[in-house]
Amino acid sequence: MIWMPIKDHEEYEVSSSGEVRRLAGTPFCPNGRILKASGHETAVGYDQVNLYRKGIKSRLYVHVLVASAFIGKRPDWKKIQINHKDGDRGNNHVGNLEYVTVRQNSQHAVSVLGHKRGIKNGNAKLTEDQVREIRGMKLGDAAKKFGIHVQSAFRIRHRLLWGHVE
Repeated sequence: MIWMPIKDHEEYEVSSSGEVRRLAGTPFCPNGRILKASGHETAVGYDQVNLYRKGIKSRLYVHVLVASAFIGKRPDWKKIQINHKDGDRGNNHVGNLEYVTVRQNSQHAVSVLGHKRGIKNGNAKLTEDQVREIRGMKLGDAAKKFGIHVQSAFRIRHRLLWGHVE
């Protein structure tokens, strides 16, 4: 296991296996300590830790800390995501993480993990015909007509959602 410093949080380190520790000799932690990650059991499902800097708390995702330290800086955090290769959001080992595009992450979820998309997903609010209709409408009109958020209409139009529908 290898430990690396966490950028902008010099009192902490992250390991290649996905653990975060506070360094020894810091206030309130004279012997060093592995932090307990939480959040894996939430709806989001990603492990998180609380890190403090100058008395200000930051709640950060463990997989983001591991990827930043061991894979390198994420090229564009809006377009590039961190994929858990085995689908287990609690497995933050560096070997299980990779940078992928939004599309690659979605394809991985469908092909490898068996996630259902479109009308096969039990949570779908729209049909494929409605998606095609939304792509030709003004965003506000589409949102109002189909009872969705304007941002969802935007994402449908730009194929960030329902990208498999032609």
